[in-house]
Order: sequence, then C-alpha cells, then structure tokens
Amino acid sequence: MTSMAQPWSDNDSLDDQLRDGFRTRDWGPVLKEVPRLGDHFKTDKVLDEGSGGTILKVKQAQGLRNYSLTYVVKRLIHAEEKSMETYRFDSINEYLALRKVGGDAKQSRVARTYGLLVDTDTQLLCILLDLYQNGDLLSLLAKIRRMKLKVSESFIDIAFLKVFSAVRYLHSKGIVHRDLKPENILIDSKGSLRVTDFGYAIDLDRLGDYDIDGEFLSSGTTSFKAPELFAYKEFGEKRVDLEAVNFTAIDVWSLGIFYYQLKTLSKPWMQATKEDATYREFCARYKEMGLESMDGYSIRKIISRDKHLDDGFRQIAKDESVEGMVKMLNPNSRHRVTLQKLFVTDWLIQTRLEWEKKMKANGKGVDEETLRLVEIKGAV
Repeated sequence: MTSMAQPWSDNDSLDDQLRDGFRTRDWGPVLKEVPRLGDHFKTDKVLDEGSGGTILKVKQAQGLRNYSLTYVVKRLIHAEEKSMETYRFDSINEYLALRKVGGDAKQSRVARTYGLLVDTDTQLLCILLDLYQNGDLLSLLAKIRRMKLKVSESFIDIAFLKVFSAVRYLHSKGIVHRDLKPENILIDSKGSLRVTDFGYAIDLDRLGDYDIDGEFLSSGTTSFKAPELFAYKEFGEKRVDLEAVNFTAIDVWSLGIFYYQLKTLSKPWMQATKEDATYREFCARYKEMGLESMDGYSIRKIISRDKHLDDGFRQIAKDESVEGMVKMLNPNSRHRVTLQKLFVTDWLIQTRLEWEKKMKANGKGVDEETLRLVEIKGAV
C-alpha cells in the first residue's frame, strides 16, 4: 500500500526525536508533535482485543487524500500497574522496533509500519500499520487441522523458511523479537508471511536504553519461551550480566517450537522447565544421547525409535528437517544452533530451491497454495 506524504507516514525526523527520548525518559515535548488519530482517521471497527492492545480498522477521514485506503491501528494498552514512563517506554520501543524493520515499503517480511499516533479520546499511543485481510498463520493452521485440508509436501517447510528468513532479517537489523508464534505471523495478499507484534522486542543497537533485569528477560509466551528465560525469572529485579545473555538464541528456540507446531499442529510441551514432565524427559534424553553433537542420520535413527519422547518427535524424525529442529531446541543456549548454520543446511537449501521453483512456475510472485487455503471457507 503506497501512501502520499502525510504527517503520520514515514516521519523520520519524529522517529529520531522519539529515539533520543530514551536517554532522558522524557517524551512529553515530542509527544505533543505526534499526530492525533481523530484528525486523520475514522475508526471503522474493532478487529481484535488482547493484552497488548486493541486492533482497530481505520480509514482516512473524509476530505483527505486516499480516503478509500484502509489501515490498521494498534492502540497500546496502559496497564494499571505500569507508570506513565514505563508505558511510554514500552510503547515507543515497540513502535521504533517495528519502524526499523517494517518501515521499508519494499520489504515483505514484517508488517508495514507507517507511524505513531495519539488516540484523541484516550490519549493512548497507537501504531499505524497496513491491513492484512488474510488473517494470521495460527488461524490458517487451525483451519487446516479442523477441516483436515490437504497440503503439499513442501508447504510446511516453505512456511517455516518464510518465517526463518524474516527472523534472519530482524537479526541483521539488530532486532530480537522474543515472541515468535503463529498468531504473530500475518498473511498478506501475495501469501507472504509477515511478522508483527513487537511488544517484547529488543533493539541490540541500543541495549543501554533498557533496564535488563530478570523480570524483563523472562517475558514471552510461556509455551514458546526458551528454558533460560525461566531461569532469568528467578533473578527478579536483579540486573543480569548482558555478556552472559545470548539474545538471538531466544528467537532460535521459538523457531524450533514454531516448526514443531507447523509439523504436528501441536506443541511438544507446555513450558520448558523441569516441572513439565515432557520437557524434563526431553532435556534428559538430549543430554544422555548427545544429540548436540550428532549428525542428521544419527538423530533420525535414534529419535525414530525413542519411545520416551513425545510422538511428534518420532513423526518429524522421518524427515531431514529433524536435525535442524532438534538443534534449535538445544536446552543450552550457548550451544544452540545459529541461524547462519541453519541457513546452509541441506534441509533449508533444498527448501529454498523448491520455493524458487514454485515462484518461477507461477510467474506472479505469489504463494498460490497459501492463498488457496486462506480462501477455503469453513465454520469456526
């Protein structure tokens, strides 16, 4: 979606002022310059409400150019327990992380992000994004499971490759997402998958702006959180030694859970702690069998016969991808596989070739299978 020059769109000068505010934690003056939602848009309807914010469908107010264009506004919730300073910090951090990776109209990996607004009525901060009417990946996976829809052999691996590529892009820009999961992946009009919801994101280029204690580091969705995040929780408000934190490995773990869910339409465990019997068994077997240092053939052979592990692991053990998934799920964050090493595995090389073949065959730059599945109607 292309926009004309507007005060709410791609205002780099305003973004710079917001970024400067992290040094003083005083955004009062610059927020007076942030455009008002009601001056530029009219709310059509509420699309969703969650703990992080309310998603509104909006159109430009009458009398302005491009009145027919429709956008989405994420109105960021100010929780009662948060001070105004913390609310502004979290909201502006989320916005600037999104702008850093989603501000470029040419990229197709992150939700296109235009600008920051202030809700005229509530004074809450809002993020203006493109509208993606094909919904999110979790809804699509739920429909595939519910309706028992058939997908091609390469569908799952290509879906993973798209999100994997998006996360590589984020990390190349210094952004760690920390909340990767299917409901935070949107499907655009071409069937591309776009990462959204950067409420827990960290910008590694300005680590000094954050108060990084145990509580802060332990944030995330429980079933997708890496085991080290539960350990950080025990630090409470005690500061954490940043040199000891492998930030990018947090997203790598979530990608491992994400792939497991894509393949099995379930999750391997509820949380990666010793209190969870399934994870406890996995962790023990990982160490006992020495999975960290095994090659793909050995991993497939052992896991396919191991009745101590969840059935999903044995299901995935039939595929070459199991080596990559298992190494993403290394309980030791320091030894967890990197995205660069995954990128050059035979599994993802072959998946990229298959994806390129499909794109070349249709000549449209669209994922026809994903769009076909989206268009199938079915009762919820």
